Amino acid sequence: MNESPVAFVPFTSSIDAGFWYELNHRKLNIWKLDDSRRSITGHFTNSTATGLPPFFSLCDQAFKEERLQISATSYEVHGELINTNTKEDFAKLDKKALLDEKIRQFVNNVEKLDIFKYPSNLVSFVMVCFADLKKYKFVYWICFPSIHIPGLNAVTSTISDVFGLEELTLFHHDRNLPIFAVNRKTKNRQSDISELMNVDLTDVYFVIVDPSSDAQNPGWPTRNFIYAILHHFSDHTSEIRVVCLREKLIAGELSVSDSLVLTIQTSISKDLEGMAPGASGWEKNKGKLLPKSADLSNTMDPKILSANAVELNLRLMKWRIAPSLDLDFISKQKCLLLGAGTLGCNVARLLMAWGVKDITLVDNGRVSFSNPVRQSLFTFEDTCAGGAMKAEAAAKHLQQINPSVNVQSHTFSIPMPGHPIAAAELQQVQNTVKLLSDLIRSHDSTFLLLDSREARWLPAMLGKFHGKLIMNAALGFDSYLVMRHGLTSSSPEDELGCYFCSDVMAPGNSMLDRSLDQMCTVSRPGVSMIASSLVVELFTSVITHPDGPSAKVEAPEDCEQYPLGFAPHQIRGWLSQGNCVYPTCGAYSRCVACSRAVLHLYQERGLQFLLDVFNDPMYLEEVTGLAQMKLECVEDNDIQALSDDESF
Repeated sequence: MNESPVAFVPFTSSIDAGFWYELNHRKLNIWKLDDSRRSITGHFTNSTATGLPPFFSLCDQAFKEERLQISATSYEVHGELINTNTKEDFAKLDKKALLDEKIRQFVNNVEKLDIFKYPSNLVSFVMVCFADLKKYKFVYWICFPSIHIPGLNAVTSTISDVFGLEELTLFHHDRNLPIFAVNRKTKNRQSDISELMNVDLTDVYFVIVDPSSDAQNPGWPTRNFIYAILHHFSDHTSEIRVVCLREKLIAGELSVSDSLVLTIQTSISKDLEGMAPGASGWEKNKGKLLPKSADLSNTMDPKILSANAVELNLRLMKWRIAPSLDLDFISKQKCLLLGAGTLGCNVARLLMAWGVKDITLVDNGRVSFSNPVRQSLFTFEDTCAGGAMKAEAAAKHLQQINPSVNVQSHTFSIPMPGHPIAAAELQQVQNTVKLLSDLIRSHDSTFLLLDSREARWLPAMLGKFHGKLIMNAALGFDSYLVMRHGLTSSSPEDELGCYFCSDVMAPGNSMLDRSLDQMCTVSRPGVSMIASSLVVELFTSVITHPDGPSAKVEAPEDCEQYPLGFAPHQIRGWLSQGNCVYPTCGAYSRCVACSRAVLHLYQERGLQFLLDVFNDPMYLEEVTGLAQMKLECVEDNDIQALSDDESF
């Protein structure tokens, strides 16, 4: 037979979706912004069906250190992954330099005979990739370094033309060895080819598993193999014989009948002396040297894509700025929002932005025509037909924004001090109190986002009673108050106060004799946005503090070691003055909401105590001692009048 030029069929990458999911997981949870090179493992088979290209496969096992669980006719290939943080970094990678680096490594392994002692060095790959984790889109390019052998010609035969049927058993080999040699005369197999350096090669055939199914041309690994054989054995023989081993399952048995035998004159090696080896390897995309892309968004549940994108934003913040921030802990918080109006809508959205997935909304109002422009979860459609219930509408829109969030809603009015309870309402009030108590107890934190002062009393008291974190936000025309309530401490002097600790009067019915402007929360539109942001940021600062809700107030400069820094007791601001202060108020022993006297009476008398509070505006002042204190102050003439112009 006549010699003819040898062409080599390049690999075609075949990447399983599981590979991308695993890469996404590792980038998100392990590697983060670390773009160091990673070792990965792919595989190919030498049993490719006729007519198909030689596939190189990557699956979810690629990142594991253990051996791949692959078929008997598949072989591992070890390589590197370079996963860049930006698409620009991907584009700027010097692809030629990467190929040259791998070729130098290959030639060095050939020189040291490592190519024969460690056959995994024969075939390698490098994969560069950019992962858009928000959209589940990946841009990648794989290089299979393959050395050029200019002017390579060979006589190509089928294995059946060279060997008899009985001789084909010589090619049944150890599955861990992609290369070996057989001696046709002695019927021996040699696993370490380097041991043949001083052996008569007349009857020796060098064997490599071949991923190609082409009738005339082997795959790319064969080219590297031929280069190594020529480099070391051309001085020992005038020709080398290379078996491109292909194994196919026929009638339940492996057949090698499609294998090729290449007979190559070693004189060609003289032409290679002194030449810098040329190389290629970057996989082509539709015939052009371009990267490929994978879009898994269509295979993903859009809800999962949305949840992952939200999570990614937070993780980027953690990677770059706050590495000690426990995002999983934040996401597991169960938050109860009392009030689904201007404050409630904003707070709910911001909690979702922090990754909180469990939110319960409570409100008793309907969406009115004036609400959507200020209350960010409502639309005009919610105002029609009498108006949707606020809690239900807010919950519905939260799930439309982020389907992965678990949102519950309840519609009821919170009983308040100074709002008498009629006999017909007694059972309903009892049920409401029990429901509110159960909700506060079953949630980690409760946000008081209600319109009136007295509406905050019952949840403030219940929060202290159950030992739960209470977050409070209240608005004035151009002012705001944001604060966290203190928890019960073994040292009362160390307790932080609640919303009512600065008062010397019990909350009463503020709804009586109010004009239209007094019935609504009249405030500058931006105030609610500021207060909502601050109360959520204070909440996350508190719960991520090492001491959690029991955290003491420290100076800002002493809080740099905490994940989110300063966690004040209160934040009070005035837009018209451009002023913001951070006062700290200790728990007041006569507080109408959190004092030990109030908590003791609730524990002892339960609902009856609450009914006395609801029905008698002065009851709380009596039981806490505020009424007696006022009387004593009047008698001692200790009360002084201060004008608005005076300071203290």
